[in-house]
Amino acid sequence: MVIHDLSEDISSQSKPNPAPYLDRFFANVIDFLILAPVVSLFCGGINNDLRWAVFSKASNEVYPLVFQYVFVTFALFILYETMFIYFHGATPGHRFLYMRVTDHAGGRPQVLPTLFRSIFKFQAILAACIPFMEIIMRGDRSTFYDRLAQTQLISLRKTKHDQIHPEFKKIIVRWTHTSIIFFFLMAGLVFYKTVSSPKVDSLVKSKTKCAESLSFYVKNYLSKSRETENLNCARELVEKSFDGANSQAAINYLAQYVTTNNDDLKESYKNKYCAMQTDKLLCQTNVVLDYDKIKLDDEDVLNLLVDMNQSLAKNDHTRVFAILDILYTHLDWNKNLELYYMTSYLFLNEQGSRSPASEKNLKVGWDARKGRFLKRMSVKP
Repeated sequence: MVIHDLSEDISSQSKPNPAPYLDRFFANVIDFLILAPVVSLFCGGINNDLRWAVFSKASNEVYPLVFQYVFVTFALFILYETMFIYFHGATPGHRFLYMRVTDHAGGRPQVLPTLFRSIFKFQAILAACIPFMEIIMRGDRSTFYDRLAQTQLISLRKTKHDQIHPEFKKIIVRWTHTSIIFFFLMAGLVFYKTVSSPKVDSLVKSKTKCAESLSFYVKNYLSKSRETENLNCARELVEKSFDGANSQAAINYLAQYVTTNNDDLKESYKNKYCAMQTDKLLCQTNVVLDYDKIKLDDEDVLNLLVDMNQSLAKNDHTRVFAILDILYTHLDWNKNLELYYMTSYLFLNEQGSRSPASEKNLKVGWDARKGRFLKRMSVKP
């Protein structure tokens, strides 16, 4: 009787089988489909604020909102990956495709390695998933975050033909190198645009001839029409014509209030303006905006435009919609104003309420404004 030595076969069977790259891909797709609705639920408010900031071109609010969105996504991703891997040894996507995350001894990883693995995996996702390309290149199918955390993703089933064709591997390598080069080129372009933008503004300022009145440029600036050019002209004219004794002192104070960036000076100019024009909208609180009763002069239009810009910064969609409803026939309409008008209507309409909360302080109801909006936009109710 001959007994064969099976020790080599046993060792080969006990050797962990790296998870195939296709199984990894589909496991990530499954995890994405599970996690995406949760992220959308937690980031719903941030998403609405971000959309409004983009529509209103409030660039100073976009980056904080993007940071909040990424941070919430990061926190949920880390919680999802860490909890499932620590307690179950795999995420739902991994388990569905018979994969497990283990340490090099074959056991379930501890909390810290699992946490580090999740953090570095999220960084790989932020890098346009380019680091995942090394899974195809390496024979052990390990990623950099697995090597850093000293973990491995193994498959519980044997998979044949996991190797890709050498020519296809060359194509992937070239694509990866091209993507990295393109990424750095785009980063350089953004940096160049950021550095060179003030020079462009100064060039525009030097070439602009300010032949119109001060109120004309303030009105156009507040209307978001050629903002840089109109702001430069408004500042230039107010510096030349500012004189507390002349008849244009009020409009000069208002222009200073609009164009200055210093909050203390802004409040000072507002007080001086209101001391001269106590009946104007900017100097009153809880102003009633009644489309049928309010009669506007040029200065009232400027006051309402100031109010509109302040409401844009506060994301007060109802106020913006009401002001644009009144100013519709008093302005030279442009794409930005039309965008604010349409998006504020869409935001209010999405709420599903015919009387928004802030409508209590506005005498004209939602139905009247909505009807005028649809008529102006030539849309049938």
